[in-house]
Amino acid sequence: MRNSVILILLVLSLGATAFSSVKLITSTITPSHPSPTAFSYNVSETLVVDKEGYYTVVIHKGNLNLNSLYVIVVFQPLPGRGNEKTVVLTLSSESEEVKLHRGVYEVIVYFTGTTPSYEGLSMIQGNLSVTIFYSREN
Repeated sequence: MRNSVILILLVLSLGATAFSSVKLITSTITPSHPSPTAFSYNVSETLVVDKEGYYTVVIHKGNLNLNSLYVIVVFQPLPGRGNEKTVVLTLSSESEEVKLHRGVYEVIVYFTGTTPSYEGLSMIQGNLSVTIFYSREN
């Protein structure tokens, strides 16, 4: 009887020691920062340019928190006539002008970047966009 009581007390004290050690370790170790999450996708649209001149291409990122962002916008004249134009945008250069002639263009936009935490591709696609508007004549 006496041995079983001592054995029970020993098991309880070992359990309490293990529990308090685990609790101490988990409270003193700072959680690591989440690693950046990469994303990449592209969209294409048809653009009709009825007025020749300079057009401004601008990134809109909504309320997204981004570590890095690279956007490549390619203007391909349809039906395969003329030279294509390319614009590269980043977080530090969010807008740029491009000279476009009258005609129909297929605009292909490539988005790639990183977020500090997982945002979800649908949330990124819902907040990240490019706007193209007429800015001035030749």
